[in-house]
Amino acid sequence: MAEFIYRNIYVIDDDFDFSHSLVGLLQANAFEVRSFPLAKMFLDQLGSLVPGTILLDVKMPGVDGPALLDELGELNVDWPVVMMTGHGDIPLAVRCIQGGAIEFVEKPFSENQILAAISEAMLTLKKQMSAQEKLRNRAERLRSLSPREREVLRYLSTGQTNKQIAHALNISIRTVEMHRANLMRRLGVRTTPDVIRIGLEMDATSPTGLGGEA
Repeated sequence: MAEFIYRNIYVIDDDFDFSHSLVGLLQANAFEVRSFPLAKMFLDQLGSLVPGTILLDVKMPGVDGPALLDELGELNVDWPVVMMTGHGDIPLAVRCIQGGAIEFVEKPFSENQILAAISEAMLTLKKQMSAQEKLRNRAERLRSLSPREREVLRYLSTGQTNKQIAHALNISIRTVEMHRANLMRRLGVRTTPDVIRIGLEMDATSPTGLGGEA
């Protein structure tokens, strides 16, 4: 996973002078920065942007900070958001935290304050990306299973023994053991609890479950 992804920053603030100053500070600290004076402009280009940290002003014309948070939630965009608030906007910023933002800083903030907030956001993004990559890898491994191995995994995830699986599939226990060993190798796991956990996770997240194709 490319490390540069974590250093992408999107500044969304309608105050040109403030935004220009903040962009300069962040670029001096080796961040890749893009600024947007309106939330709508950010939304219009969202599909072409790579994941990054969003520095979001609370009060803006048109779509304001809280409204953008709601929109991102509806779009299932969970990039970390740091709210930037003016004096007296703290109650609104707290509501934004409750709505999904990870942090807020009150203007005027120091360089150390904003860099500390960004550092926390980068850590959050890294964890999110790692978790998503792990899920993608598991999905790819699951797709590599044969239809029979998927059946065995489905039964294993319900807690059934080799003997019970053999009876249900009308095959020998030895054949079940062979399929079980093969699917564990393909999934990259060594213990039965890991197999069961993957089976349950993938069954819960797949529209058709383990037993069918989309």
